[in-house]
Amino acid sequence: MQTWRETRESLGLPAEGAATELARRVTAPARHEARTAATVAAATEAACSAAPVVAAALILADMIGEGGPLGTGHLLGEGRSGRAGWAAGLGSGRWQAGDGGAYRAAARTSLYRLAAEAEGLTLTPSEGGPILTDADGGGALVEPCGPVARAAFAAVCDGDAARRWGDLCGWAIRVEGSAAEWAALIDGAIADVAAAGDRAVVIEAVA
Repeated sequence: MQTWRETRESLGLPAEGAATELARRVTAPARHEARTAATVAAATEAACSAAPVVAAALILADMIGEGGPLGTGHLLGEGRSGRAGWAAGLGSGRWQAGDGGAYRAAARTSLYRLAAEAEGLTLTPSEGGPILTDADGGGALVEPCGPVARAAFAAVCDGDAARRWGDLCGWAIRVEGSAAEWAALIDGAIADVAAAGDRAVVIEAVA
């Protein structure tokens, strides 16, 4: 798969100029498709399963990542740059790199495609952690559980966080479950606050 720089050089174009910009725009869909196909293929191979829900669980966890504000990965800001091991060979292998945005867009498209294959994907809380399920009831545990649970918890509690969830992961994955159920996956103290219905305190308490 060629990068834009490789494509530009193969066409003999200068670094800047009207023709260069036109070529970049014309060839962008093909590069996006190649990145998307590579993402789906890498996740499917790592999943060791033909079920789309399993590959989608890997991609979702990779997109949310780890670290970040309130431990929500990339949902509320910038999480750790490193990607999951299975995705390290995709481009630079880092979210905070020159190609990070392009590969994030490819990951989002990958989730849409896998969700279409699965006829819908839903993230729900369970005793074992966040579970991604498809229309047929097949499911996969999303690991690492902590950042995913915190991100889902924030999305359930706060409208802005819910919109960020859509921007980050696309609207391919619905988040279900109450704040209290998601909070129970984080720790008992948070669950007590969530049960009281004080959302503002709940969000602060995630730190």
